[in-house]
Amino acid sequence: MGRLTAACLAASLAPSAAKQKLPAFAFDKSTNWGQPDGQVRNWPGPNVEALTAGCDWDYAPYAQKLKHASIGWYPTTSQWQNFDGHDLLPELHHLYATPRFAKGLKTDGEHDKTDQLAGHCEIDVGDGSRWVFQRVGVWESDGGYDWWQFGWADPFGLDALRAAHGPVYVLNHFTGGVDADSGEVLGFPPIHVHHVHLSPAKTTPMRRKWADCIREEYLGHRDADRCGHQFTVLMEQHGDYACRESEGGSNCYLEQLPDGYAKVADGPYALNGELNDVRPKGSPILRWYYQAAIRYVPVEDAARLGFDLRPLSFYYIWSPGRLYLNDQSTMVNTFQTPTTHDTFVWYTGRTLSASTMVRMKMHVHNTVFRESYFFAGTPKQLEMDGPEFLPKAGDTTYDCMRPEEHGFADNDAVKRHVFDAYEAYDSPEPAPRLICRGSTDYEEVAFDGVDYPFDRRAPTWCEPWEIKKGDPYVVLGINHALARPPGPHLPDTIPDWLPGHLHWFILSDTHDDTSHYRFSMLTQYEDEGWQFGNADGTSLTLFNVLTMVLYGGTPNRAQETRTRRVLSALFLAVLVVLLAALAVLALVARHTARLLKKIA
Repeated sequence: MGRLTAACLAASLAPSAAKQKLPAFAFDKSTNWGQPDGQVRNWPGPNVEALTAGCDWDYAPYAQKLKHASIGWYPTTSQWQNFDGHDLLPELHHLYATPRFAKGLKTDGEHDKTDQLAGHCEIDVGDGSRWVFQRVGVWESDGGYDWWQFGWADPFGLDALRAAHGPVYVLNHFTGGVDADSGEVLGFPPIHVHHVHLSPAKTTPMRRKWADCIREEYLGHRDADRCGHQFTVLMEQHGDYACRESEGGSNCYLEQLPDGYAKVADGPYALNGELNDVRPKGSPILRWYYQAAIRYVPVEDAARLGFDLRPLSFYYIWSPGRLYLNDQSTMVNTFQTPTTHDTFVWYTGRTLSASTMVRMKMHVHNTVFRESYFFAGTPKQLEMDGPEFLPKAGDTTYDCMRPEEHGFADNDAVKRHVFDAYEAYDSPEPAPRLICRGSTDYEEVAFDGVDYPFDRRAPTWCEPWEIKKGDPYVVLGINHALARPPGPHLPDTIPDWLPGHLHWFILSDTHDDTSHYRFSMLTQYEDEGWQFGNADGTSLTLFNVLTMVLYGGTPNRAQETRTRRVLSALFLAVLVVLLAALAVLALVARHTARLLKKIA
């Protein structure tokens, strides 16, 4: 199986397509990779292997060379879900502030006896910019979809760079696995980059101390660990970004930003991620490093050196998802996508600031995903505000919707309903616009004579978009049933469900000469500008986290409001009890004082 043909998709929606109000890209598989100017390019310079060929890595123990370092290894997905793994830096085990990590990660396995080293290499490009590479390893794996969970603070020595030069422009970034002997970037397979995030923060999620977060959030202690959320990102990489060989292959992991743009690094940062060896269990031992890099130039020197750059902002849009404290797979808010039948998901939100969209990227799990549509507009304009588009009684915001249970014959009928409403819209206010369309792609790779699908960069088409603060948008996603095992780690099994995401990233110019890193967590209920999380999109408050824990994931507005009212009532009740107790104590003290005075 490969890319769906344009003819099949257009035929399924022929009544709507014939009116031609929807742009042609809604029905074909054309792609500009989400950049309206059509100029998405791979890095034109030497590849990663060539760049690092002359590096003196100056290896030292990882626990000593990099700040707040951690490596957890989990042999299987179920063990990763249950925090049942191995701490490969036992000397730093005491720095796990969260009990789930501290108790779940063991320090007595065979992997724990392997020395973990970190290396650092800097390269002068010759135009005033410099590469900084860092790597951790050597890691040894033999497949089975194991999990390598890692992180450290102050990646690339950014604190020292800012101290010496002020903010820096990040021109390119790279993250992925590399072969320990050749330095060649490892594609997918064998290595799946589940996710890597470079986030504004002083420490990683694995080393975060919630007491410091509380002091920072409620008491304003700016010297505490900066608790910026890991969903705010300057650099990110995900498993569905590997390119087909004809489109650059694993070189796509070295990201070339849109021409004339760079991301501003102007504070403390931390890096965290998770990678998997997806080969069949018992494959030949693979020796490899995790490696990351940025190319930078100081902002104060950029113009003088001939760099004409504008800051690029990154807005991370999250679909509804789960959160269970005892299940690590829900820490990144996945939803459960059924494999036995077709489903659809959708959500809506409003933009956080005015900007010019430069590029949009879509992040999904391609195995059970088919396509997504990103509209500028409201659910009402697309006739998605009725009960057939809301979770049924007992369902949550993060349950995938089965079309037959919501009044539709199939997913094509869902799309036809939305597209017909789009075409029929004739009210005076701004009409809805289809901004982007993305569709699945994967390549077949054989293991033991059996072909399995592996995610590839999704063909995506986007139109120009001048964004105003508070602009509404709607995201629709289509999932399909799975007819075969998802990978060589499960050669004889089709799970009942697979974890899913439907995320869109907006890379934009906010025209205020700085980069903003923000996110929104969304549901089907966002009306009047409400969306879950901080208003500025930079973190989740402790109240947000508590609400998600209570409801098992992203709440709707009514649930969030109910929780806020209950907690406010409890707070007032506690306050009244405390004040009453203080009043009683004061009366007792006065009475005692009078008695003592009489006795005296």
